[in-house]
Amino acid sequence: MVGDLGGKRDEQRASSSLTIEGQGNEIVISWPDGCTSYILKETISLEAPISWSTSSATIEASGGRKVARVTNGGGNKFFSLTKPSSS
Repeated sequence: MVGDLGGKRDEQRASSSLTIEGQGNEIVISWPDGCTSYILKETISLEAPISWSTSSATIEASGGRKVARVTNGGGNKFFSLTKPSSS
């Protein structure tokens, strides 16, 4: 989704969209291949304080997207795609 924020297009948000879907016993997480500096993070709870850690999933390129496959072990797992701040 591309939105308009104060006359500027929010293309970064649209181009960094994260897709999550179940395939058999795996969870497949993907995002556009052009988001090269983004990091996939995960946590098991969204209760404060949230403790995000870098995902240990192997990330591959496929069909113009970065793709990570995670075994569905039951229970909750939440994912976030973050871009490190430039200091």
